[in-house]
Amino acid sequence: MIPECWANETENYITNPVLIDFCTKNRIKAQYIRADLLKAINEYAKENPENKKKVEDWLEIVLKQGMKNILFRKIEFDIEPTSDILKKAFKNCRNQKLYSNITEGNGLNIQSIKYNNRKIEFVFTILLYEVKKEVKNKIIYPIFVDIDLDKKIIFGRAKSKTNLFRLNSKDENEIGNNTSTDNLIIEAIELIEENLNAKKINKEEYIESVKKSIYNILEKYTFTPECIENQILEMDSYLDSFINNTLDMLQINNPINFEKAKEDMKIFVEKYISINTEDKDIFINDREAYPYKLIATDSEMTKVEETTTSYEPLQCKEKFFDNKKSIKYEGTCDGIFLMCARKQKGNFSSNTYRAKISIKRKFCCVRFEAYVMEEDINNVLSNIINS
Repeated sequence: MIPECWANETENYITNPVLIDFCTKNRIKAQYIRADLLKAINEYAKENPENKKKVEDWLEIVLKQGMKNILFRKIEFDIEPTSDILKKAFKNCRNQKLYSNITEGNGLNIQSIKYNNRKIEFVFTILLYEVKKEVKNKIIYPIFVDIDLDKKIIFGRAKSKTNLFRLNSKDENEIGNNTSTDNLIIEAIELIEENLNAKKINKEEYIESVKKSIYNILEKYTFTPECIENQILEMDSYLDSFINNTLDMLQINNPINFEKAKEDMKIFVEKYISINTEDKDIFINDREAYPYKLIATDSEMTKVEETTTSYEPLQCKEKFFDNKKSIKYEGTCDGIFLMCARKQKGNFSSNTYRAKISIKRKFCCVRFEAYVMEEDINNVLSNIINS
């Protein structure tokens, strides 16, 4: 049976479109009512071992994707992990699917480890108390950690939750210390790093490289639309004349000042064309995503935080252009919030989702604020890693 703490609609672990998709693909007859869909899937799993395996594999995929917090950073080894090393390092691995629902104690349980295609996938669970409106519920909380040996990165992910508490070490029926999604992800990552004797990395250096990647994402998704670019080009000779006349009057005309002034004027012209453009879709169309919030810090430690209402593109706002030159000069960003297009809409009501990219506790953090398929999650992660 799929546990209630995952099956409950309010938890958003398994959404209705995902249930419908599984039933459709496996020709399971059920009304498009959540309770009927879940019941039909559980009955399907009981029919034979082959069906049970299908449901087990599907559940693991479904619980891994969706609304997740993902933390990742660099990982390196003196001796790269092999299957034998993994078996010796994690002798307490249960080798059980999540559908088997075997979780106990008040610590992390390693449910399974897979090693193929140069990737190592860990599945953890932990029993926790979740408190909602002063009511405590015991839940099974899954945490997923992957190591990409080629890219040398370790990823941890879990569903974002608040009001989480460990089980009391003396009495498991009582609430223990409070914890958080990020704390549990980091605990799982550090457990793996320790057991596999991962090398100590320069975390500050890695975070600086991530900040540059975030800036490159900003550049990628805030390119000037062709129609505005053409308008700016049409004004080129006028701008040259205006700049030369102004600098001559001030008696400061030289190549360096001219180039700086030309850059400022192009931003100035782009700003007023952009913020007065009625068709805001030109900042959305023909791109996989667009930013609606940006966080950056310049060399003088001045924090720049730009956001828009109603998730409009940043390029609609004056403040984006006011800070464009300084952000370009720094070449780094502390965070960017994106509105992304789904690779496949499927049965989802919206063809977009929000991804918040930031720096947290020496990790790159990505938070998805809607149920997102694995393909979309990997697309965002690849954008950061390859930028």
